[in-house]
Amino acid sequence: MNTQLKPASHDGVHSQSPTGTIKPSSRILALTVPLYDRETLQSYVSRLTKRNGLEYAQDLCRFFDMRWISLVNGDPASIDALSDLCGVDAKRLGKFAVRLDSHHIYRVNGQVLSSEIAKRYDQRVCPACIAADLSNGKHRAYGRAEWQLSSFRVCPVHKLNLITLPRAAYPRSPYDFSGRLFDHRVWCDPKSHCEAKEGASLEIENYIIQRLEGAVPNRWIDQLDLDVALKFLRAAGAVLEHGSDARLSKLGDDELAICEEVAFDAAGRSATDFYDLLEEIALRSETDRRNFHKDFGAISAWLSRVDHRSPRLAVLLDTLSAFAFAHYPIPADKAVFGRKRTTRKIHRLSSAAREFSVDSPRLKRFLRANDLPQDSIGKGMVFPIDRYGSEIQRFAECLSAKEAAARLGIGYDAFKRLHRSKKLRPQFELPGIAPCYHPSDILELLNQTKRHAKIVSGISSNYEDLLALCIRTKCPIEELQALVASGKIQSLCSDASDRGFRSIFADPEEVWEALPFDPWTGITKTELKALLRINDSTVKLLVEEGFLEMKTIKRSRHRRAIGMVGIGSLKQFVQGYVTLGLIAADEGVQGQAIYAKLRGLDLIPFTQSPKYSLIYHRSDIADCGFRIRSGNQQFEAMMTRLDNELRTTSRPQLLTQPNLSGERR
Repeated sequence: MNTQLKPASHDGVHSQSPTGTIKPSSRILALTVPLYDRETLQSYVSRLTKRNGLEYAQDLCRFFDMRWISLVNGDPASIDALSDLCGVDAKRLGKFAVRLDSHHIYRVNGQVLSSEIAKRYDQRVCPACIAADLSNGKHRAYGRAEWQLSSFRVCPVHKLNLITLPRAAYPRSPYDFSGRLFDHRVWCDPKSHCEAKEGASLEIENYIIQRLEGAVPNRWIDQLDLDVALKFLRAAGAVLEHGSDARLSKLGDDELAICEEVAFDAAGRSATDFYDLLEEIALRSETDRRNFHKDFGAISAWLSRVDHRSPRLAVLLDTLSAFAFAHYPIPADKAVFGRKRTTRKIHRLSSAAREFSVDSPRLKRFLRANDLPQDSIGKGMVFPIDRYGSEIQRFAECLSAKEAAARLGIGYDAFKRLHRSKKLRPQFELPGIAPCYHPSDILELLNQTKRHAKIVSGISSNYEDLLALCIRTKCPIEELQALVASGKIQSLCSDASDRGFRSIFADPEEVWEALPFDPWTGITKTELKALLRINDSTVKLLVEEGFLEMKTIKRSRHRRAIGMVGIGSLKQFVQGYVTLGLIAADEGVQGQAIYAKLRGLDLIPFTQSPKYSLIYHRSDIADCGFRIRSGNQQFEAMMTRLDNELRTTSRPQLLTQPNLSGERR
C-alpha cells in the first residue's frame, strides 16, 4: 500500500521540512482510531499503524522519531509524543500500557505483574470478541489488557476459550497486535471457537478484570500484587487438588485453571477464610512426620526460590511463616521464608523432651493423660507449646516420690505416710504416671513445719530432730508434723541447713508431753482370743452384738491406732458367759469331749454357726455339775493385770533412748 501519511496542520496545509520529512512536533495525524476500554497501548499503536496504511508498527514509530520498544514498555515520554500525534489524552493512553517497572516486572494500571503472568509475546484473543469488533469496522479489533495474563483463559462474555495467535514472523514484532491478527486469521476458523467446559467458573476472569480496572473486590488476597495473588492461587490449588507432591510444571493448562478456581473459592474473602485454607492444606498432610515444606508442596517450592526481602511478598511470607511457626514443630533458630522466631510454638515429642529435659516415653504418657488427640500420638506427634508448655515445664520440675523424700530428709515409708495423710499432695497424679511432686509444694510443707521454729546457730545436746523424735516418741511422722506446725512446742528450733525435717529440732520430753494421751485401757483382739480361747469371727460377733465394747485408741507404746476391748465389758461378759475352750481348759480334756457331754444334756450354745466358737450361759453350765471357775490360771493372771492397768490412768514415762538421727550435732 502506497498511502502517504498525512499529518494535519492548523492551516490545513501539509508542511514539510527542507529535507522533505514531516515535522511531528506540532502535528496530529489526520487518520486516527478511537481508544477502547482496557485496550493495551501496543494494540492501539498497531491499529493506528494499519489505519494509516503501514504494514509494521515499527514503521510508524520510526517515521515520527519514536521508538517502538519504548511504547511497548510504556515509556512516559514516548506516550506523551504519541498523545501529541494522535490527539488522545496521555493518561488514557498510558492507563493500560504495560509499563516496564524492573527486570521482568511490569505494571498495568497500578497492578504489578511478572513476566510469568504477563505473557506479552503470546498474543491471545477471543474469536467472538474479534468478530464482533470487526463487524463495526475494519480497524476496530483491539487487544484487551486481561488477554495478556496467563490466568485469564475464558472470555466472560462469550464463554469461549482464548486462542493463541501463531508466532510472529520477522520482521513482524511479537507486540504488533493487529499485524499478527491479520497475518494468520486463525480466529476466523470456526474450529478455533472452543467453548469453555460446562459449569466452568469465571470468578478468576472477573476478578482479574476488576483488579485491572482498579476496583477493590474486598478480598484478603487484594493486599497482594495481582501476579502474587494469582501465583499463590495456582500453587495452593495444586496442593488441594493433586496433593503435596504435585508439580506445577507437570500440570496442563486446564488442570491449572481448575486449581486456581478451587483455591479462589477456598481463600474466601476474609483473613479467617484464608487461614482456613491454610489449615485445610495442613490437615491434608500425607506425611508421617509433620513437615511444613512437605505439606505445602508447590507453595513452598515457589516461595523458597523468591527474594524473601521483597516488599511485594512481605504480607504473604509473614502470614505463611506465622502459620508455620504456630502449627509445625520448627526449631527457634530455623528460618521459614527468611523469618525467624525466638521461641518455638509447636514441638515434636523428641524436641520437647530435649528442651524440657524430660524422658521421651514419660513425656508421651503425660501428654496422652492430658487428653492430647490420639491421632497425633506416636511417630508424628506434635502439640502447641502455648497449650502444654507451662504444664510440661512444671512436670519437668517435679520430683519422684523417692527424690521428694530425699528433699525432705526422710525415708520412703515416712514419705508415703505424709502422702496418705494428704500433708503433701502430688502435683500430677495421672493414669500411667507415678505421682510426682513439685519442689514448691515440698518447700511449702517445710516452711509450714518451720513456721514457729527459732533459727539458732547451735542445737542443744538433748534436742532431737523430727525423725529421731518420731522413733523416740513412737509417733507417726504426719502426727508429729501437725503437732510441730501447730506452734505448741516451745523448744522448736532450726538450723540453717537444707536437710529438710532433719534440720528441725525439739526437746523430746516436751514433745512427749504434748502428744495426746488416751487413758483407756483394755485388751487387744489377739490377747482376747488367747484369753477366751475363741476365733476371730467370734470376736467380731461379740463386738457387733454389743457383748464387748471396743474402742480404737493409740497405744502409748507405739502410737499406732489399735482396737482395744474395754476391761469393764469383758468382766461383765465373763460373769454371764463361758466358752467351750475355757471349760475344756478347766477340765483338762479336749473340747470335743466336753461338747459331747453338754449335747447329751441338751445344752445348746447360743453361737450355733460352725464358724463361731461355742459359748454357753454360765448358769447352765453350773447346773450341770461342772466345776467352773472364773477361768484357768492364765485367765486369772490376765484379769489381775488388767485390773491394775485400769487403776493406772497416768501418762507413761518416755523411754530413755540415744540420739537416733544418725548424725552428730
